[in-house]
Amino acid sequence: MKYTYFLLLLIAGLVFVQCDKDSDDDDNMNCTILQQAASDALDQKLKTLQTYNRDPSDPTACMNYKEALQNRVEKLQDLLDGGCSANPPVTEQAIQEDQDTIDGLNC
Repeated sequence: MKYTYFLLLLIAGLVFVQCDKDSDDDDNMNCTILQQAASDALDQKLKTLQTYNRDPSDPTACMNYKEALQNRVEKLQDLLDGGCSANPPVTEQAIQEDQDTIDGLNC
């Protein structure tokens, strides 16, 4: 009887450890996806910034830049909300800087 009880406890412990490991893998995968989305948003921001800088009076370039900034703010916020930011204060600063830029655009 003691052997059966011990065996059940061992199996329950292994299941718990395995479930916890799966949860960590899911969190890591989610963070990888969020980080890639933030990286893609930065690439888009830089591309639209180049176009905007060529002709800041172009309303289409301005709107595209503004939308890219808004998208990046959302992706960075997703990183923070998901606990995936390697340096939350820097991410918060980047969000604030992008938001300030959005607020300063006239398009």
